Amino acid sequence: MGVDKLFTATTFHSMTDEEAVAFLEKSNFNILSLAEFFSLSLNFFLCLDIIFTLRNPFYPHERRMKGYLWGSVFMAFTAFFTTLGRYNEQVFEKGLNTQTQAIISTLIMSFYIFFSIASVAYAWRINTRPGMSTDVRQSFINRHRNYVATYLLTWLPYYGFSFFILFVSSIYGSDISYSEILAKEDFEKSIKNWLATWNYSCMLTGLLMSIVRIREPVFWSFVKAGLYQFFGELPPESGS
Repeated sequence: MGVDKLFTATTFHSMTDEEAVAFLEKSNFNILSLAEFFSLSLNFFLCLDIIFTLRNPFYPHERRMKGYLWGSVFMAFTAFFTTLGRYNEQVFEKGLNTQTQAIISTLIMSFYIFFSIASVAYAWRINTRPGMSTDVRQSFINRHRNYVATYLLTWLPYYGFSFFILFVSSIYGSDISYSEILAKEDFEKSIKNWLATWNYSCMLTGLLMSIVRIREPVFWSFVKAGLYQFFGELPPESGS
């Protein structure tokens, strides 16, 4: 039994197989979009925490974590319900027309790009002052820069897609849907390319973030400690 038939069977046969497939496809894409915005929100608060930590390094980090988590959830849901998604047909109507969603999408991404780059510049400015070890300083700056660069790279397709939809909606009307854009010969190929690039960049996020993480010294220290423990030995720094 396929997933579509299983879904149909467990919803009291209220949908045909074709309707179930369409609903599952759209639901999966919307869940993906929500997860993307949650990840972006967490990175925004990471940039904010960098600034707070550098300004007040002795303030307990744990006190801010709960606010970051709840703030990320709130921001993710707010962005999801007010910005462009992978579907915008009537069944997934958000209460805002396409042009308004595109405007909000571009504003959110513009603010994130500005703020994330500003946090890197601030970290570089503070950590290049005398008084810190050169190696520690360079490692800190590089790590934060790599995280921000990865997010900027993988979110640029969505940023471009938002401007594309904003442009098209300014020509054909603020309520135009993706299917209506697909019906326009001049923009059919463009919207397909933008959506495909957005999806590919989403898949690329995990790979790039993995590369960033495994480049950190702490990752290899955990790997080394795990290998020693697997063979029943203590790591060298733990003593004999």
